Amino acid sequence: MASNEYDALLDELKGLILSKGTLKASEIISWASSKNVGDVVLTLLVKDAIDELDVEIVGEVVLDKDLNLTIPREIHFKETVEEQKSKPREKPLTYLIVEEKKAPPKRGRAVKRKKRRKERRRGAPITEFFKVAPEEPSSRKEEGSVEKERLIEGEKAEKVHLPPLSDDVIKAITYLSEYWSVGEIRFIEDLKRMGVKNPREVIRELLKLGYIERKPLGVINATEKMPRIKPKSYLSDVL
Repeated sequence: MASNEYDALLDELKGLILSKGTLKASEIISWASSKNVGDVVLTLLVKDAIDELDVEIVGEVVLDKDLNLTIPREIHFKETVEEQKSKPREKPLTYLIVEEKKAPPKRGRAVKRKKRRKERRRGAPITEFFKVAPEEPSSRKEEGSVEKERLIEGEKAEKVHLPPLSDDVIKAITYLSEYWSVGEIRFIEDLKRMGVKNPREVIRELLKLGYIERKPLGVINATEKMPRIKPKSYLSDVL
């Protein structure tokens, strides 16, 4: 191809780009086909036109894969500063923030039931696991304690200081509070039925404390010194 013929095609291609502003690859190929321009020459024409014009290219279209011949997918002029200013600016979008209204709290039984269910799911507070269970009051005091509580005849109880007493002695005092005068043999037999192992030792202890006195006819009488216990009181009341 002669030089003047090549220059004429180049000028025509540049004029096409100038007239359209944007030229696509399909339009370039169609123009080259109408001018009987091959792929090699077309590639050179497009390259020279791009170099001589202030244009931008986008993408790539392959004309011949084996020869690695390509042309831009699109050619267009660069926007000038005046053109950019002439374009209307897009207004920024304005978002309307709508605050979500919260439903008023429910009242009544439904709220209470919901609260109870929530507490059951959450479980008891951790402090509950560290609470020490209160000790149950003992029904019996330690044997031999110095201070014991006895119920005297009447409705009120008073605290008295007593010497250490065994369970058997307490049983005997309980018995004599109801039967303040009894035959010694009968007293011994009844104490055995009450679980006293050595009734005679208990009698000696009561005599030593001055809680009973023995009459010549074999009768045991309770003295005023012996603490009285209500006949229907339980043994635990004085322990």
